[in-house]
Amino acid sequence: MKPDVEIYDTTLRDGTQGEGINFSVADKLRIAERLDAFGVHYIEGGWPGSNPKDIEFFDQAKRRKFKHARLAAFGSTRRKGVPVEQDEQVRLLVEAATPEHIDALRAHVAAEQSALKQGDVADRSELLGDFHVRMAQLIGNDVLAEVLRDLLARCAIATLVYQSSSAAHDSAAEHAALVECFATGNVAQAVRLMREHLDHVEAGLNLDQPGPSDDLKTALARA
Repeated sequence: MKPDVEIYDTTLRDGTQGEGINFSVADKLRIAERLDAFGVHYIEGGWPGSNPKDIEFFDQAKRRKFKHARLAAFGSTRRKGVPVEQDEQVRLLVEAATPEHIDALRAHVAAEQSALKQGDVADRSELLGDFHVRMAQLIGNDVLAEVLRDLLARCAIATLVYQSSSAAHDSAAEHAALVECFATGNVAQAVRLMREHLDHVEAGLNLDQPGPSDDLKTALARA
């Protein structure tokens, strides 16, 4: 079976860097609609916070329905010396989240809760970890998403064996709260919850319990 190929288009950012290129907001919206009609999977709309035009583009684009594409925003981490919850560009990046982004995250959280309800340890561990990858994808940071995938692959067994069911339930509840912060654009609350969440994930791993002494397949089945 041939692997699926997803297209990440940067016309609306990299494509505007050429000499003499100057798209209006209306131009960018029309191009986005054409890219969506063409079947592009991801459209990087620009850098919200870098200029008023990109701010206006994301404000209008998130009110439109795209059949195929998901909007992504280029961005950066906080500026030096500025707390992340006070950084203006981080705030604009969060506010660039579209209703489709929020719906996708809510559906993911619902899948987490379903796995927890069914007692499916393998699925719950994969979904709880993948939530962080999806957050990186939401802001269009594919590099961070790949780094997170690698880290999650390295710690997957430890999570399966040492994370309790109660800690997993707490993680899913915190994910749901984070999604609502994104939905309302509450950056300060989102930053606070994420910091607390990462501390809770670490504290929820019972590393004092003895590791499995039998084969890995049996140990994971019993986790």
